[in-house]
Amino acid sequence: MELFNINKNVLTSSVESDSVSGEYLIVLTQGADYGLYVSRPGYLFQSLNFNYEIQQNLVPLAQDVFLEPVEMGASVC
Repeated sequence: MELFNINKNVLTSSVESDSVSGEYLIVLTQGADYGLYVSRPGYLFQSLNFNYEIQQNLVPLAQDVFLEPVEMGASVC
């Protein structure tokens, strides 16, 4: 998983999820627009956006990211 500060086009954090539970922890600070890019060999890429530029009263967020396996002959729309 890679977390980018979209406004600055800078990689902020790179983490791997726990191999057993799949859990991960990433800290997002206020004042930026973030893109979270999740990939794994054999699975379709997933991206999420978190806009914390003017967010106030930030609370912890639990976000599940489900990746779909790549299947032979499948196409992406």
